[in-house]
Amino acid sequence: MHPRRLACLCLLTLAALPTISQDLGVYADTLNGPQPYVLQSFIQPGTEAVFHRDRKLDSLEYRIDYRFGRLWVATLTAEDTLIVHYRTWGLVLQDEYSAPLIRAEVRQAGDSVVQTPQHVTALHSPGMSLSRTGSITRGVLAGNYRDAIIESGLNVQLEGTVAENVQVQAVLTDESTPILPEGTTQRLSELDRVYIEIESTPGLARLGDFEAAFTTSTFARLGRKVQGIGLSAQSPVKGTSGTLQAVGAVSRGTYRRQRLKVVNGVQGPYRLFDEQNQLFIFIVPGSEEVYLNGQRLQRGQTQDYVIDYATGEITLTANRIVHHHHRLVVEYQYRTTEFTRSLTGVASDIDIGQRSDGLARASVGVTYLREADARTLNEALGFTADDEALLMAAGDSTALRTGAVLVQFDPEAPYVQYTRRDTLVGEERVPVFSAITQEPDGPVYRISFTRIGQGRGSYVRRGRSTNGLVYEWRGPGLGDYDPVRVLPRPREQRMLDLRGTVAPVPFLELFGEWAQSVYDQNRLSDLHKNDDFSAAYAGGLRLTPVSTGLGTVALSAHRRHTGAGFASFSRIRTVEFERLWNLNAQQTAATRTNLTPERETIDEVTADWQASPQSGLSLTAGRLALG
Repeated sequence: MHPRRLACLCLLTLAALPTISQDLGVYADTLNGPQPYVLQSFIQPGTEAVFHRDRKLDSLEYRIDYRFGRLWVATLTAEDTLIVHYRTWGLVLQDEYSAPLIRAEVRQAGDSVVQTPQHVTALHSPGMSLSRTGSITRGVLAGNYRDAIIESGLNVQLEGTVAENVQVQAVLTDESTPILPEGTTQRLSELDRVYIEIESTPGLARLGDFEAAFTTSTFARLGRKVQGIGLSAQSPVKGTSGTLQAVGAVSRGTYRRQRLKVVNGVQGPYRLFDEQNQLFIFIVPGSEEVYLNGQRLQRGQTQDYVIDYATGEITLTANRIVHHHHRLVVEYQYRTTEFTRSLTGVASDIDIGQRSDGLARASVGVTYLREADARTLNEALGFTADDEALLMAAGDSTALRTGAVLVQFDPEAPYVQYTRRDTLVGEERVPVFSAITQEPDGPVYRISFTRIGQGRGSYVRRGRSTNGLVYEWRGPGLGDYDPVRVLPRPREQRMLDLRGTVAPVPFLELFGEWAQSVYDQNRLSDLHKNDDFSAAYAGGLRLTPVSTGLGTVALSAHRRHTGAGFASFSRIRTVEFERLWNLNAQQTAATRTNLTPERETIDEVTADWQASPQSGLSLTAGRLALG
């Protein structure tokens, strides 16, 4: 169901909550006397059964008003008795509703008559208190070279109590103005947003556009801007405490982590791109996290950076002067129109018992996450049956198809036209396409070029002509573009994470976690499935802070192992992982930035001494094994 239709349905449901009983009514009435016989209102059509002297009457023998609960049987008199079984919708609605009225109360005051306005409250359900604000705008745009069009905008906000112990917050915005949220302010106001939050004693429900976050585990971490429904509640098991969380939604973007190469003294703009190195991507507003030398930056003209979501460009402000040795890392989500990507997640963490120091005696947790693209290719992008067959045969490899299409020469064509000639590169004959402006003797092509990375292509973008961008052949490895089209592969990623802690004695805690990931890079193909599965584990002990005569001391020791090909949904390493372990970025790089390229084992021991609230010392010793 479309998110806005779902939101409208929920708003209507909320409005009717106070008038809906808990259970549908089931009735068996014995009737006699004058007609019409009076039943309960709002009867469910087809649920009635009318009996006279143990005989069930046919529906043609009586007439019934389901809305007001009235029954007529023409063949019966006032002395006859009927038995009627039926079911109602359980609605208790009044026949008339009216707005608050202002009445004038007349009273005698000395020698004069004073009229005092008196507010009469409209009929309402007990316990319902809603604050409603909003606006609807309408405008007409016209010009010398365009037809008149109507622009509209909607902004509705609801907040308050709809029933006993039921709180609601709702936001519905729909702006037809084609603008994006500003990436130059610290506070982001998104357009075209639907959000409903319902809070009650059992828990909390979010519907519409919200951020799904799973942060209670080491490996199954996820943060996404989504459209759907999210539920959270406290543990219902007596004697325990904890949380339950569930999400079912559609992801608004694809996660990516990119390390930007900065230039000394150049504040920007620095360009973000997708996994296929394509520029001019659309960043999901508010999804970016920018780190400079491991420190997270704040968005805003008076803060650290600004961003253009439409072009994917980041510019640092004067508060952060860039030097060549600085490390700039950006995590973000970008939108694609290739597939519909669904997200499902369930997590539960339960604490059992409590020690004298306030810690739980034991805790257990489980998380299951699944993010998957639809198997159906988007026909709007021009995919064909041949493309699907090519993807099925490609497995996890990149699937390419030629970007050259034969066309008829047209001097008025709205695109650049090319001609083809073959040339020798070493001992291999390769085709070379050249832009033309006049009709050639040979065939004419329309070419789609794809940016495949610096130094990996054969063409460069030379400039712009009247009909579009012109690309020029330079030779293998001397360009950034090739006349090919990269076919997107529908992916599927799953993870199951189990974790637990136990505190056998005061101030000591043992912990452990195990996770298995499944990462299928091409759901359309049955090839290369052996490397889709991988596992990871972590475990160790923690000595909680213990007071001594010289301050408080804490100690921890743990091991973390991730198998080759282990795929997480978000970053599980620290932002400065490479610098911490003195590694080059290439040593930990992968096709997917949250995919472990090889086996990785980390052993660490940390000792913390806190002499006072203002001073302390932390020592860490560790070992990293790759491969």
